[in-house]
Amino acid sequence: MTQVRNRVEDAPSGAGIVVDEGILTSTGARLPNPYCGGDVFPDCRATYDKLDAVGYYRDFHPLAHYWPVQLMATALTCAIVAVLVFAAYRVLKSRTGGTPRGASTTE
Repeated sequence: MTQVRNRVEDAPSGAGIVVDEGILTSTGARLPNPYCGGDVFPDCRATYDKLDAVGYYRDFHPLAHYWPVQLMATALTCAIVAVLVFAAYRVLKSRTGGTPRGASTTE
């Protein structure tokens, strides 16, 4: 029986919005990619051997998720801005006394 040395394969391909990518170890652990240039170069091969890398992984959203993700991000941003504007209004009102316009403070 011959033992085949694990080799880091070509990077995965896929169309979509990349969420995470990196290298896989023989135990299945996910590590960030050191972007060494593959295992073609001896120094890179030593780096991947030290990390026990056997392949790459890439997680991504399909292209069909582009607009829903954009709309959710926009909605979340608008909600955060609305809360901040409300908080700023409350702080400003409490610091200025909240006197209505045209009301007299003297008797």
